Amino acid sequence: MSLFHAYLKNSVDDATLRYVMTFASREVADEWWRIVSTPPSPYTKTITRISPQFYTHKNDPLLVCDFFCGRYHEATPPFLGRMFFTTLNRSDLGDGLAIIPPIDIADHVSGNW
Repeated sequence: MSLFHAYLKNSVDDATLRYVMTFASREVADEWWRIVSTPPSPYTKTITRISPQFYTHKNDPLLVCDFFCGRYHEATPPFLGRMFFTTLNRSDLGDGLAIIPPIDIADHVSGNW
């Protein structure tokens, strides 16, 4: 089992609310995606999977950072200690983008890339 990383970016602008999500494994990332993309999750209309290592979210009152303590906290206990969010620098301030290692993987949701 090795760490798996994915970007999560605000789809409304290119400056704010960007994250790197760190998962204990690729399987944990898939579990997380199934939880947030399936009703009754409040994230079904706010988070979009672009590729296995890239997601977008809409900046609304249900912020991604509320995943562990917000309105949908009953779904989060299995992920405590298995994933976390790291806020990236803001590009509107001229800060750079942290680079995660690309991984050649089959997309478990969409098939091979």
